[in-house]
Amino acid sequence: CESGVTLNSLTSSVGDSFTQFGSEISGAPGVLRCSYAASAVGGSTTFTLTTGSAFRKAVVAVEISGAHTSPEDKTASAIETSTPTAHSSGNTAATSVADEILVGAGIWDAGGQAGVTDGSWVAQKKQTGSGTAMGVIVDTRIVATSAVYAYPYTTASGSNHVVAIFTF
Repeated sequence: CESGVTLNSLTSSVGDSFTQFGSEISGAPGVLRCSYAASAVGGSTTFTLTTGSAFRKAVVAVEISGAHTSPEDKTASAIETSTPTAHSSGNTAATSVADEILVGAGIWDAGGQAGVTDGSWVAQKKQTGSGTAMGVIVDTRIVATSAVYAYPYTTASGSNHVVAIFTF
C-alpha cells in the first residue's frame, strides 16, 4: 500500500451495497478503510476493489449476523511510525449500547511480523508480510458492556503500522 492512494470502490459478486465507516486512515504502510453491508446476502462471494492506482491491496471480509440495524457506532485509529512492537488503535468514545461487535484491524509495511498476538480477540485473518508484501490482521470481539474500547496487538519486531477499531 501507499499513502495517499484512493480506494475508489468495493463491490461483491452478489450485489451487496457497501457503506464506508468513518474516514480512510492513511499512514506509512498504506490506507485502511472499513466498509460494511448492513443487509448482506452472505455466503460465498467474490469481492472487487478498485483503486486510483496500482499498489498492493488486500480485502478481508468478516461475515457477522445479528448486528444492529444502524450499525455504525464508534471508531478510533492510530498511525505508528516509530516501529513499536506493541500496537493500539487508541480508545473509542464510550459505545452507545451495551451489546456491540468490535472489529479491529491493522496493516503494516514490508518485513514480516512473526509472532503476531492479539489477546482475547477472535482471529479472522492474519497475513504476515514478507519482502514487499503488506501484513494484515483483522479480529472481532463481542462485548456486553457500554464502555471505551481499544484494539491492541503485538508483533515480534517493529515496523510502520496503521491500527483501527470499529464498533457495531
